[in-house]
Amino acid sequence: MTFFVQYVTLWHISRSSSLFKIYDARRVLLQVYLVGSYLWEKEIMEFKIIQVKWGKPTPIPKGEEREMALSVLSTGAGLYAAYADHDVYGRNVLVYIGKTVHFDVRTRQHTDGILANANNLSIAFGKLIQFPDENESDGIDVAEQILIASLKPAYNRQNIHQLGDKKVEKGYIVQNLEERGSLPLEATNYWWLPEEIRNQ
Repeated sequence: MTFFVQYVTLWHISRSSSLFKIYDARRVLLQVYLVGSYLWEKEIMEFKIIQVKWGKPTPIPKGEEREMALSVLSTGAGLYAAYADHDVYGRNVLVYIGKTVHFDVRTRQHTDGILANANNLSIAFGKLIQFPDENESDGIDVAEQILIASLKPAYNRQNIHQLGDKKVEKGYIVQNLEERGSLPLEATNYWWLPEEIRNQ
């Protein structure tokens, strides 16, 4: 697309002159060749892929029914996304993203804490099905920070604007699969990488 725009622009300029000269076209082709050669030789940045398989959100009612809902939640390590009504952002919106070693235990802690007064609350669990060479725990940590920084859920307080040092040493792409709700298909830490890494 860059080459095409450059070619059309310069060709139009040469056509608008009173005399159309052959060397103008040759000069355009030379510029296209030089730019293309530079981009071809330039190393393309590689990204590590983290895939998260999300389940359907489980409604978490208030009162006595809450304990019953919590008792059937999934167990294990992964990510979780909380949806609820918000005074500013509307109904059934993403309000919190977190990580956990024990999903059911962590959910109980939050429903007694930051999410205790949330209306129309539901929580989805995400299990990593692909992560980089690092262990699963590191993959969960990276994915959580990227999703929080990218989406900025209303109830999150940490990692809203910046990523941890280890999260900006290489490029990552988080892919949200299956029942991803309002989560984007992909999120990346590209915009938080140092300029020297982005320009590799």
